[in-house]
Amino acid sequence: MANPAASGGAATSSQFASLYVGDLSDEVSETKLYEVFNAVGPVASIRVCRDSTSRKSLNYAYVNFHQVADAERALDTLNYSSIEGKPCRIMWSHRDPSLRKGATGNVFVKNLDRSIDNRALSDTFSLFGTILSCKVATDDSGKSKGYGFVHYETEAAAKQAIERVNGMQIGEKTVFVGPFQKRSERDAPTLFSNVYLKHLPDELQDDAKLKAKVADFGEVTSLAIMTDRRGRKFAFCNFKETEAAAKCVEELHQKDTRTPEQVEEYKKKRVEAGEDPEKDEVDYPDYRIYCQRAQSKAERQAELKRKFEPSKKTPQGVNLYIKNLEDSIDDEQLKELFAPFGTTTSVRVMRDEAGKSRGFGFVCFAQPEEATKAVTEMHLKKVHDKPLYVGLAERRDARLARLQQRFRTPGGMGPGGPMGGKGGGPAPMYMSPGMPGGMPGMRPGMPGMPPGGAMGGMPRPGMMPFGMPGMMPGAKGMMPFGGKGMMGPRPGMMPFPGMRPGMPGMMPGKGMPGMMMGKGMGAPGGLPGAARPPMPGAAGARPQGAPAGQPGMGQSFNPAGPLTVASLAAAPPGMQKQMLGEKLFPLIAKLQPELAGKITGMMLEVDSRELLMLLESDDQLVLKIEEALRILGVCAEALLQRVLDETKKLKSTIDRSGAVPNGYIVVRVDRVHNQAWKDSYMEQVQQVSRSRGQDLGSSLCSTVLTKSVAAQLVANANQDSLSGDSEAVLLHGTLPDSVAGIVSSRFDRDRCKFGLAGRGFYFAESITKADEYTSASSGLCCVVVCRVLLGRVKVCAVAGQTRQDRQELEDAVRQKGIYDSVMMDRERCRGTFREFVVYDTARCLPLFVVWYKRRTS
Repeated sequence: MANPAASGGAATSSQFASLYVGDLSDEVSETKLYEVFNAVGPVASIRVCRDSTSRKSLNYAYVNFHQVADAERALDTLNYSSIEGKPCRIMWSHRDPSLRKGATGNVFVKNLDRSIDNRALSDTFSLFGTILSCKVATDDSGKSKGYGFVHYETEAAAKQAIERVNGMQIGEKTVFVGPFQKRSERDAPTLFSNVYLKHLPDELQDDAKLKAKVADFGEVTSLAIMTDRRGRKFAFCNFKETEAAAKCVEELHQKDTRTPEQVEEYKKKRVEAGEDPEKDEVDYPDYRIYCQRAQSKAERQAELKRKFEPSKKTPQGVNLYIKNLEDSIDDEQLKELFAPFGTTTSVRVMRDEAGKSRGFGFVCFAQPEEATKAVTEMHLKKVHDKPLYVGLAERRDARLARLQQRFRTPGGMGPGGPMGGKGGGPAPMYMSPGMPGGMPGMRPGMPGMPPGGAMGGMPRPGMMPFGMPGMMPGAKGMMPFGGKGMMGPRPGMMPFPGMRPGMPGMMPGKGMPGMMMGKGMGAPGGLPGAARPPMPGAAGARPQGAPAGQPGMGQSFNPAGPLTVASLAAAPPGMQKQMLGEKLFPLIAKLQPELAGKITGMMLEVDSRELLMLLESDDQLVLKIEEALRILGVCAEALLQRVLDETKKLKSTIDRSGAVPNGYIVVRVDRVHNQAWKDSYMEQVQQVSRSRGQDLGSSLCSTVLTKSVAAQLVANANQDSLSGDSEAVLLHGTLPDSVAGIVSSRFDRDRCKFGLAGRGFYFAESITKADEYTSASSGLCCVVVCRVLLGRVKVCAVAGQTRQDRQELEDAVRQKGIYDSVMMDRERCRGTFREFVVYDTARCLPLFVVWYKRRTS
């Protein structure tokens, strides 16, 4: 039967050929939807909506056709059809949210037979008008919950459906059909049989005694007394008749359980305190029984939301966050500090479980003007020889989300586009001396160049960076560092001092002597404040407003000298970050040497006054570094979850024991960093590059399943960019007990078994294949994500059948040196997986250890 939504929906959305496709399974991708919908008509675009952090599917998508007729045909023929084993639900994509969210024309159907699905419900109700949306509510397993919703285009059609279908038998049950009501508009049921009781006195905290008490109101069908986490007793009592339940509530609710002596003593204390003796201190004191209709969890949450939401919307003052407090400061002392600025409504110093101060607190002022004055006067003011940080309070989840958005790695959806802007690079980095990619003359704290994007922190056109002799402003032609178009010195040109031929990231190309710099160079795309001030100390750079020819300020700045508020304030704005960066970098490098550049770049986005406080407080600096690591960890988890989602396959080989999981969920990510390993690996990369040149045979690295996120993973691990078609990011499945050995001493060839390609290190491009080599320990499996140097690859469609064949594959790499690695292409010959094998431990560099759970349901 044709779905009538096709005709009616098109009328309201004729200018759009866009369909909403819902109720999709987690495995459905754009590719799969393209295969399904392109069979109906040419598809313009498809987007599966995903979580911005985890990149997991939100189980709905939008399909855009070139022609409205094709969209109508797809809705008519594909609605409720099965995609990856789950029936989809298709409707027109409505741009007006009021049409979707409004109750007009919306019908609620309950007491449905469990056999009724979306299609059957739609067929039943399509007789009365055009249906915009129709859905039967289901649980996680896909079984019907016994109710559903039908949204008509017009209110008249909805009224007709209610009149005609309400009370009819559909399937084996008589259904109820009525107007849909929002939760906030629904009245509490007046008829009920289940009662909730709390604040029970000691004599009623026994099943038999309580049952005897409530039996006076009517027959009890069930009763249960429970205990919450704080040891308090509460009970549920179900009556046979609703009248008995109502009588129980009427008689017991707010009943005083105190003795007359206790009541008199309470009244006496209230009178002495000058308070009303007949009034309770709180709404529901422990000495009064609470007895009301039992509510579901959803009802309780909705009631609390309605109760407290108005108070959230009404301004209650301005809350300030104060940190770097001395341990001896308590609530009263904190209140005294801020009392001169206005009326404080609440003051609190946060403490741990042992009662020790956590070094921060909150002060809430009644008026915004008072809070502003407090921030102005108290920020960076020394109290007990510690400078205070005073700023507006921010919820922790909001702050974390803001920082993740601000410092998103290339895989994140930061401002400026899916890849964080035009440059697509990570957060600005500060490079240490000798760090690969750094230029001679670059000092610690000087903005470095992240691979694959624009130069972090580069000056505006016309400004010459400090320490880069020979660069001339005002010319065009300079490309982002590390990109394909990076200008290198021409033959006969004078390179940078100390620059070696073949330096990573440099490609020979056209350019003028001195590497002229011009337009198009800016901060990494996607980061707030992308238009950065010129780098201080640059030759020829001058502060804004200074007359031409006047030397720029700060050229005589001594990095070893003390940095004070006065010296920072006296410096031009562009130089303040430079000064702070040069002080912060060595401090961060002591704690996180491998990530010092990235963390320093992240911190320099913070207010300068707060950075100055970090320099004076080691504890606050440690906390800030930990926060930065959490942000980087979240980004790494999101990238690796994407790897697991994009490389899984519902296939198996003889190496698999048990069922094939249909998904893998990242639980934890451990970074692996060893500078000695990294140096030896990069030496191998240069050696292969020199020996092979462009003779790499078939370009396999560009076909590896992980290629879409490989560069982003390498950047997140603070590594040099991948070198062309000779490297790939691959997965090595191993037992959890073996991870410690790999992380501490790298791969050990002596422990390798003689496999189908000899004795080597086996890597997979698919998580499903890597997962075959691991097992769960405490519920978690693990895989090592590695940077692998493949070089020239020996491709074999069928793995060696004899030991001699396998040895020949190994000898082709290790003895003869004809190839650098082996790829067993069982995907082509058996339809399973491709595996890559290298034989030198220096040619595989671990980046991350991913701990994950298998999803089999």
